[in-house]
Amino acid sequence: MNKVNGVIKLKLADFTEFWKIRNNTSKAEAQKAIETFIETFKNAVLESGSVEMRGFLNVYLESMPARDGFDPRNGKPIKIPAKRLVKAKVMPGFKYIEENERTK
Repeated sequence: MNKVNGVIKLKLADFTEFWKIRNNTSKAEAQKAIETFIETFKNAVLESGSVEMRGFLNVYLESMPARDGFDPRNGKPIKIPAKRLVKAKVMPGFKYIEENERTK
């Protein structure tokens, strides 16, 4: 875990360690649980286009149309292909966590 400008940068290995301690499991079990959650969540977003975890997070896909742009290295015009972006919106219940609500 690394703290930069007051923001904690949490690596997957750190989260796995927290999960292991909090749930009294082995590192392998913690890692498997986290990987299962991430894979399930990712597949749900790809299949439905949007997943809402009430009171926590809303993740959705947004389509960006193809457009014209410029290559910053040489200024020549280029075609930027259409793509889908993953966006997330933090729900109000999670945005305003009180100091006394933090877990140990």
